[in-house]
Amino acid sequence: MLREFVSDNEIKTLNVAGPRASKEPEVGGFVKEVLGLAWPV
Repeated sequence: MLREFVSDNEIKTLNVAGPRASKEPEVGGFVKEVLGLAWPV
């Protein structure tokens, strides 16, 4: 779904925003996991 949205809308730069890591320490790992599922390496 995310990959399709990015492709359909010809997005070249995906800006990811959310809470500060100091307030939500797990946010970085969560974002990496979600993006890794959309674009496996």
